[in-house]
Amino acid sequence: DRGWTGKVIHRWFTDDDNYSEPDLPNVPHPSLNHLGLEIKAVPLAMGASGEWLVQFPMSLAMINYDEIYQSEEIEAIEDSVIFRKDRWTLVVYYSLEKNKPEGLILGLGIWDIENTGFVTMMNDYYKLNQLIKMGNAHRLSETLSDTLSARRKGGAGQKRSGGPKGEAAKSRAWALKAHYVRKRLEMDRINSKEKV
Repeated sequence: DRGWTGKVIHRWFTDDDNYSEPDLPNVPHPSLNHLGLEIKAVPLAMGASGEWLVQFPMSLAMINYDEIYQSEEIEAIEDSVIFRKDRWTLVVYYSLEKNKPEGLILGLGIWDIENTGFVTMMNDYYKLNQLIKMGNAHRLSETLSDTLSARRKGGAGQKRSGGPKGEAAKSRAWALKAHYVRKRLEMDRINSKEKV
């Protein structure tokens, strides 16, 4: 499947899983009061001009509509699954090839989620949470936000409860849009056919 290479990369570090906790939960951040390092594999394709192109948004964690709908207030992003799981991330960039085993590791990046575009991300988070709290999870789409989106995740017909009074909604995950991943890619200087 499309996630095959990412699963192989994850196995270098830990068992492949979909838990809402970091892949390496006991790794302390060197300067923040944070425990846990997430591993993300980012597929890149070579563009016509010889630069690596980001193919997909980066999924972070599933959105729990019921939990958001039933909460008295919107949970602060600093207390959310996004921070618990993805605050500190080791990114492994790789080339996306038709024959998956021929792909190459292109480079690495270490991301602290607060370092780039965090105010916009936080605004997106509260906007999307507000929509869910109003019982409108079924109206979520990737076009409603700038950086942090509600990306479609799961089978074509897969739906989850949108909250006690809300309509059933398509399963979605918190995700960083491709243009944000591209910005981080440039910051990590992954911009040519060079490999590590």
